[in-house]
Amino acid sequence: MLRLVAAAAAACWAAGAVAADWPPYVLQWPQATDDIFIAETDTYTLYHYRRDADGAVSVESHPMSIGQMGAGKRREGDMKTPLGIYFVVDRIDTTPLHPKYGSAAFPLDYPNARDRQRGRTGDGIWLHGVMPGTATPIARDTDGCVALANEVLETLVPRMRPHVTPLIVTREIRPRDDIAAARDELEARVASWAASLGSGVMSDYLSHYDASAFSYQGLGLEAWSVLQFDELAKDDVAGVSVSDLFIAANPEEGDLYFTRFVLRVALKDGTTRQQWKRLYWQREASGALRIVTEDET
Repeated sequence: MLRLVAAAAAACWAAGAVAADWPPYVLQWPQATDDIFIAETDTYTLYHYRRDADGAVSVESHPMSIGQMGAGKRREGDMKTPLGIYFVVDRIDTTPLHPKYGSAAFPLDYPNARDRQRGRTGDGIWLHGVMPGTATPIARDTDGCVALANEVLETLVPRMRPHVTPLIVTREIRPRDDIAAARDELEARVASWAASLGSGVMSDYLSHYDASAFSYQGLGLEAWSVLQFDELAKDDVAGVSVSDLFIAANPEEGDLYFTRFVLRVALKDGTTRQQWKRLYWQREASGALRIVTEDET
């Protein structure tokens, strides 16, 4: 039987309102994440939100380049930049690559679970530099990546943390009036999800999922739940905890929300399994938020 480590779980969603100077679409900004980036493709502008040790937030904007065919990637080779919520996953040495990638490159996690669920294909979407000597990026000049002037990108290299630093890509930044209420609701939903996982009661756990809309790597909820049950049943688990909760509203789908956190499963043999867990919540016609897909790294 799984048990939730309540103190550790509660620590990841400390009480407090969404701050007015937080980045748009961000409902919960964990202490472990210092930097959040938002790319507004209609204006070819990248906004960098940075929070210092005292909690003060600053924002800078930089011209950027996007795909030659604009935004809204759907398939491999369409030369468009994807829209959604992504994370830096690595850093690539650009020395042996074509000069168009500039002085640094950071792959993003496109396609994520939501992209795959919607049938979007392709890969190799990076945040990278530009041809040496280019002072200002050309608005549409990449194969689908986001590109910054090399001088700007070099200052950001220390800020790019794999699996921690998010990049939210939207056509146009639009204010939303549901942020505070949605934050409280989603914190409660994640807490309930974690508690149900810790209880080991599969029916409670599955009640957080949308039976008709959920899919995971091509599996519907029924087939996926069999795999989940087998996985949970074979583990000799001592406790489950979560931390570093990040919550954001999807900028292009008004009824979709994203939560990401560190999930730790402690086993009775003294070992611990840890992964980044991502849950995508969609509001049903009834008004309830339920998970429509998920993934982990």
